[in-house]
Amino acid sequence: MWPSDAPPFFQEGLLSLGRSLHEAGLGLLRGAAVALGLPETVFADLCQRGPHVTRALQYLPLTASQVNTGIVWGEEHTDFNLLTLLPGGRFLDPQGQPAKSPDDKSGLYLRTRPTPEEPKGRMVRGTAPAGCIVAQVGQQLEILTGGTFLATPHVITAPGVPGWQRQSAAHFMHVHTNTVLFPLSKFRTPDAVRNYAPPVLAGTYDIKTLVDIGLAPASALDQLGYRHYDRLNQMRAGGAKS
Repeated sequence: MWPSDAPPFFQEGLLSLGRSLHEAGLGLLRGAAVALGLPETVFADLCQRGPHVTRALQYLPLTASQVNTGIVWGEEHTDFNLLTLLPGGRFLDPQGQPAKSPDDKSGLYLRTRPTPEEPKGRMVRGTAPAGCIVAQVGQQLEILTGGTFLATPHVITAPGVPGWQRQSAAHFMHVHTNTVLFPLSKFRTPDAVRNYAPPVLAGTYDIKTLVDIGLAPASALDQLGYRHYDRLNQMRAGGAKS
């Protein structure tokens, strides 16, 4: 669905952006496969006809009473898809005009892989050089590689001054919903099997995750063929039906 009052070329521009980011992602996935000693197209092939999504993102301004109270634009999380491509964002000042970041703590931050020296990882600003994009590993790629690649924790922090907004976009690449999510044979170590078992269809994984994070209604679980997720709560409340 497109807004009826969208500016000229809005739809065309967003679709073009999504296609370009997708092609970049396919190239990155081919390179990742080669680096892991796998057939070059193993990850890219799993993406064919997947439920990919390009999203325009708008982070709303905080009020004077909300800033510097721990409120963030996006809680730290990892994406449940295969790969996320981010072309960058921009800030809008209180007058709605594009401007530089109002402080040095707001925007996208990524948590690096833990090391003995930094067991919690390190938070780094997710700002790519001009003409480049940020790519984040998602949970699907972590599962397929048995944890060789780790899903990238990230957070979108808000400015310490009121009235500022942020605009950005993201392209989320997914494996096809019929793909079985389980470590590929090369990565099926005892630890990987323990961490990522049992195998699950990507479509099932997607629906359950969307319900868990509130982006799909609980009724979406009916598509999984099991309709008694709330039975225990009903029993505890004394309202269960036999």
